[in-house]
Amino acid sequence: MDVQSDDSHARSLRLWLVRTGARGQRHLREFDRLGEDLKVIERDLARSALADDGVKRLMTIPGVDIVVALAMVAAMGEVTRFDEP
Repeated sequence: MDVQSDDSHARSLRLWLVRTGARGQRHLREFDRLGEDLKVIERDLARSALADDGVKRLMTIPGVDIVVALAMVAAMGEVTRFDEP
């Protein structure tokens, strides 16, 4: 999903929450807080990924971005547990 459609959905959700009154305001605050938390997590994951040679190597494969590379490394675990590459 592209960033523009994510932004469009977020804007629509925010407008709907504003229109719902006090209960919506509480949810809107939570929505904003979770968005900020997600930014911190994404930044930390990016730092970890770029410090990992395996992730960087996987990202040289066309179509493998940081998210896919991290998922692959998380699923495989330590490759040193295998006898041969």
